Amino acid sequence: MSIARPYARATRVRLPMAETSNMPKTLPLLLLTMVVGLTGCRNTCLQTAMRMTSDVAITKDVTPLREHTVLPGACDCKVALIDVDGVLLNANQTGISSVGENPVEMFREKLDTIARSGCYCAVVVRINSPGGGVTASDMMRRDLEAFKNRTGLPVIACLMDVGAGGAYYLATACDQIVAHPTTVTGGLGVVLNIYDMQDTLQQINVVTKSIRIGQHVDLGSPVHTLEDEGKQILTTVAYEFHQRFQRHIIEARALDVNTLNAQLERLPTPAGEEPAATDAEEPAGDADAEAEAADRSGDESYGDEDEEVKVDAVFDGRVFTANQALQLGLIDGIGYVDDALQVARGLGGAPNARAVILHRWRDPARTPYSITPNTPRSDLLPLSIPGLERSRLPTFLYMWQPDPSLEKWGGR
Repeated sequence: MSIARPYARATRVRLPMAETSNMPKTLPLLLLTMVVGLTGCRNTCLQTAMRMTSDVAITKDVTPLREHTVLPGACDCKVALIDVDGVLLNANQTGISSVGENPVEMFREKLDTIARSGCYCAVVVRINSPGGGVTASDMMRRDLEAFKNRTGLPVIACLMDVGAGGAYYLATACDQIVAHPTTVTGGLGVVLNIYDMQDTLQQINVVTKSIRIGQHVDLGSPVHTLEDEGKQILTTVAYEFHQRFQRHIIEARALDVNTLNAQLERLPTPAGEEPAATDAEEPAGDADAEAEAADRSGDESYGDEDEEVKVDAVFDGRVFTANQALQLGLIDGIGYVDDALQVARGLGGAPNARAVILHRWRDPARTPYSITPNTPRSDLLPLSIPGLERSRLPTFLYMWQPDPSLEKWGGR
């Protein structure tokens, strides 16, 4: 007697999104666009294809954080290693080959994970970043301060290749700052990238016709030349951000503003060159700088003199080596990641604690240098014209930015 086997339904197994991210989602659409272009169907099909590729979402790994041991230890107590890499913006890192993480969100998630556990004795924040947005940097610094107050754990910052701008601002919330011998730090200024595309658009017969209620409602738009009045408004905003930036760093590092210029003058300079001019020694004949200083002194928008922090040469945006930063009091020591971990173990009272790094389940880490690949690229075409992407507004940045395109690294 034969027994009829039940009908076996074929089941479709869907892999998690993070595991299927090796194949870019834009590839089929790119091929469709190429085929349409070759076949000559350019009126409707091509437009449809371009609309389909306008907002392609990138895969984001939503698996929980996991401890990955990077240095063994002989006790149950652990030192957490938090990696902070790339441009700090409150936006998802998007693009082909990016996991799509928001650095502000990820930093907060790691802090909360450590705070919920009672097995950590210290934290090392490993920083390799030129800085980022004013608000993003401020939020991350505030979250770190709140974490320290809530847990009482010692926190050590370790600066890698670059720890400048908002990244250094974040480091000043730590108990100690250790920099690699070849670290570039500083960049303590504010920058806002605005582009003037008016002449370029006129060359291709594109003329903007905006309906505005409010003279400055589109201040900073790339389709209009920035007038002096608008420049003054934005400069005032940047100046206020810079004052707050400088004041918090001076308080956190206990810097003596009256001696910083003298220390800066004693820094070694290339043979045959004069030391850099500072506020205490202005170059002769600089009428523009004197006029700007006079304007600021008489402008009430810059605040009262009692509240205003004196702008020092250290805060003019220049960068420093680790040795220079140590002489200026911007860091506490020079060493490597292992040295920072050892300092954290000592402050945490557990010299044999093992070190763990917090990454996603599918983002393994085997050494203290492991990073999450988070540098975005173009979604479809490697073409980005600054100022023409209206959905990505300009952002005030605490950032050392020799290349204006660095802001694109944050997915903006």
